[in-house]
Amino acid sequence: MLIKFNCPCSGPFITTQRVADQLIKAMGKCELTKGIVSSEEIGEALLKIEHQIILEKERVKISKTSEISFSQRAFPLVQMLKKAKKQKKFIMWFEI
Repeated sequence: MLIKFNCPCSGPFITTQRVADQLIKAMGKCELTKGIVSSEEIGEALLKIEHQIILEKERVKISKTSEISFSQRAFPLVQMLKKAKKQKKFIMWFEI
């Protein structure tokens, strides 16, 4: 199953359900197959994602794994969150 993230001020991106679940939960949301981050929630969601990235970087320094990192998977969402915050827009996601 695929999940598509959309924002009026950014191009969409599509990812697998597994990766989307990680990203959505990291933002503090529980709606996994469809949901929205309102313009008022964008700042907090961005802080939560960035906090997860910092925690992951600390773990990677210890484990030295070569798998795709959370920060790499989160990059499109972080960029979308930053644009949405700047332009006071929302982000939504849904199953495709």
